Amino acid sequence: MDIDFAEKINFYLEQADFDSAVQVASEELKNCANRKFDNALYINFDSQAESLTYWIEEYFIEINDENKFNVLSIEMTDFSSETDTWHFDIFAYLKDGGLEDTEWMDYYDPEIENEEVYPLLGCEDEEEIFEIYNILRDRNRLTDELVDAHDWAEQLIRAKAFKLIYLAKLKAKELDLEWCDMPLYIGTKDDDFRIRI
Repeated sequence: MDIDFAEKINFYLEQADFDSAVQVASEELKNCANRKFDNALYINFDSQAESLTYWIEEYFIEINDENKFNVLSIEMTDFSSETDTWHFDIFAYLKDGGLEDTEWMDYYDPEIENEEVYPLLGCEDEEEIFEIYNILRDRNRLTDELVDAHDWAEQLIRAKAFKLIYLAKLKAKELDLEWCDMPLYIGTKDDDFRIRI
């Protein structure tokens, strides 16, 4: 992940301004000389918000029988190694350790780890291109133009995935689900950056 590119997007993600994050990343990707990652422009996860809400709800009910968890965290797969199926993992914590030092998120109870991931749909073509990119990277056959296009596509997909989680939380509020007012952290596995919604 290109840190400079991520910082341009992170500013908007921290404000929960997902549409601006998507717009900036889209414009940057359109300006890239290499067009291999343009499919990312057309991916839209928004229609999955309701099913994601119920996936979170199912997990929360399952783990909260005996414990009183107060914080949830959802992470998206690592772009650099997990290209076969992009998905979300979910974790629960008893206490909110805050954003200043997110190392506390590494210490979750493996007993309550969700065995079922939430798959992101509609991005199969892009997953395949990311897989080819990783093969080229491993063979040292990348161009600067290809790297830039890849990195902006990564930022765009990340922004769209974060937005999906935000929409799922809005749906939870609409349904008045028990976890709807809990802190919910969002991040990706290959990055320490997190937001709390």
